[in-house]
Amino acid sequence: MSLNGQVVRMTQDGGLVEAKLANVTVARTVVIPPNKVAMVKCTLGKPIGTFAVEAECGDLIVLMSVHINEAGLKLPIVNLSGHNVRIKQGKLVGEA
Repeated sequence: MSLNGQVVRMTQDGGLVEAKLANVTVARTVVIPPNKVAMVKCTLGKPIGTFAVEAECGDLIVLMSVHINEAGLKLPIVNLSGHNVRIKQGKLVGEA
């Protein structure tokens, strides 16, 4: 588990388990129209199995989601502004 950017160790079955973290970035540049939701293809910095994505994308809203693996990873991103928003390939949009 990550708390304020620090990895917090958790115990499981009597042993310690360290949380695995990976950056989530946009796979290719996309434009999200105003007041719309787009399913944006993303990639993980490293494979980590089952994971939850926490949002980190400035003015856009990245909805919290849980995934079993990274194959076909698409995140729902909401643009609440009144103008098109362009998200460039490689932009960090969250942490898993």
